[in-house]
Amino acid sequence: MLVMMTIIGVVMSFSYSQWKEAQYEQAIEKFRLTLHQAQMAAIQEQTTVNVYIVDKKYVKTSKSFFNYDLTWEIPKGMSITIYTNKTYITFTPLGNVRELGKVEFQTPERKIVYSINMSKGRLRLIE
Repeated sequence: MLVMMTIIGVVMSFSYSQWKEAQYEQAIEKFRLTLHQAQMAAIQEQTTVNVYIVDKKYVKTSKSFFNYDLTWEIPKGMSITIYTNKTYITFTPLGNVRELGKVEFQTPERKIVYSINMSKGRLRLIE
């Protein structure tokens, strides 16, 4: 019985860590998609669109300051930090990014860093 309980405990612990890692990967992909959506909205609506990182745990997009169009939360245990000249990423009506920089995702197991280069339509992994 003790051996079975130990095996079940190990399997459940492994499954939970895999589940958390999948949540972190989904958040990174969601961030990438949020940037692409902001870029497309800027082009289609011919307006400036900003993507904010708030308190290292929320991602918000806005076409005007403090009037958020989209907000989502980073999974618990993960933080996100943006390193640009400003505290947000700005897309122009042409879809260009005004400030180049980097975005850092921190999880309990690792740190993932991307450079912001949206003019080519992607984030570049630095890691």
